[in-house]
Amino acid sequence: RLLKDYNNAATYYRAVVQIAPRNADAHYYLGLIYAVQNNRPAAMKEYEALRPLDAEKAQKLLGYIPGAGSGSGDKNSIKN
Repeated sequence: RLLKDYNNAATYYRAVVQIAPRNADAHYYLGLIYAVQNNRPAAMKEYEALRPLDAEKAQKLLGYIPGAGSGSGDKNSIKN
């Protein structure tokens, strides 16, 4: 069974972003967490922060944000 402790994961990635704001992976995974939680404004904020750091990863994230872009948007099929 997959443990879905998104709140603790979000806390962790927010701390990483505070310490290392140019960490593309932290912005990506935090954005994914927000997308899964249907928190579109927060997910878009992470997308905007990620875009200048890693455009390819940002585009991938955008596909998971509900109503934000082309892509599956299927939170049950999120893969690295």
